Amino acid sequence: MKRIALTTAALSALIAAPAMAEVEQAGALTFKELQQEYPTLTQKEFEMVDVNKDGVADMEEIDQAEQSDVLEQAPMNDKS
Repeated sequence: MKRIALTTAALSALIAAPAMAEVEQAGALTFKELQQEYPTLTQKEFEMVDVNKDGVADMEEIDQAEQSDVLEQAPMNDKS
């Protein structure tokens, strides 16, 4: 009985892992997504924004990049 409970718990954790990864990256932007907001963004600049090198730029990284002038400060989705 204990073995079944442990197996079930392990399988549940494996199934939940991809969902947790999606939650952790919610609000994070890939290079192409961020480039839509900053059309002149280069891959090199994106790599400077993506401080933790996880392949996406989260809002904290974007804010830091704007404050340090890696990105020009502009409201997201500003179409003016």
